[in-house]
Amino acid sequence: MNKIEGLFDNHGRCLPVDCSYPANKISRRYFKLQTVDLNYEKIYNKIKNFLDPDTSLSLEQFKEKAEDILKKLNENKTLANIINGVGIPFFMPKRKHGDIGEELAKNYLNSLKHSFKEENPSNDFTNHCTDNLTNSISVNVGSRHDKFIERLEQEAVVGFYFPSLLEYSFPAAIETLKILPENFFLAGGYDTCAAFIGYPNLLLNKEAYPPLLWMSALNSNKKNIGFHIEAYGYDLNFNKRPHLNNTAEYWGHSLVVL
Repeated sequence: MNKIEGLFDNHGRCLPVDCSYPANKISRRYFKLQTVDLNYEKIYNKIKNFLDPDTSLSLEQFKEKAEDILKKLNENKTLANIINGVGIPFFMPKRKHGDIGEELAKNYLNSLKHSFKEENPSNDFTNHCTDNLTNSISVNVGSRHDKFIERLEQEAVVGFYFPSLLEYSFPAAIETLKILPENFFLAGGYDTCAAFIGYPNLLLNKEAYPPLLWMSALNSNKKNIGFHIEAYGYDLNFNKRPHLNNTAEYWGHSLVVL
């Protein structure tokens, strides 16, 4: 890993270090996330109830593994500032299915819908992708998500979801992984949904506009089309749109740390 001091700013945003692709060097922080109430028990129960009811992972084990991730980050001065930003602990069951799109649509998005509705009875989570997702999603090369999935096929996973690549293009987000340790991955569909299942109100900010969060590790079978979660008012939505390898002030990508 390159010897670069301070890869994250005081707000937890990853700094674009020698990016050769579009990324805003300075953020005015117009689009931002609310501060997270890190309630391990509530997050654990949400994920267990809606995603992994048969989990053998206890609340104590979940908390211990998640806090160990934070401890190791805090001990590394080049990475420590990431924990100044928003971070959501999550766990996921061992992967059972072969197709990303089918598993995402039938399991993870439905689980997120029920978790969000329990938290917000008057609001809705909507999947706006009317196309069949089966056999239509692949992993972006360089995102390390293939290695994440390999890990998930072996065991249940505990991780932290950090929406810290704000105002980056897809290729800039992938490029940035090269200066980060091997336990950092670009977030895809499963991990993003697991984090939102545990903390469904992540994008419901009454004091500022929240960003759109890409599932950056995933690629549609149509060129430069990506999948994302976005808030419309106090509703939550899953959708896809073209990104054309550009960046926008309201776009964000997320890092997963194991």
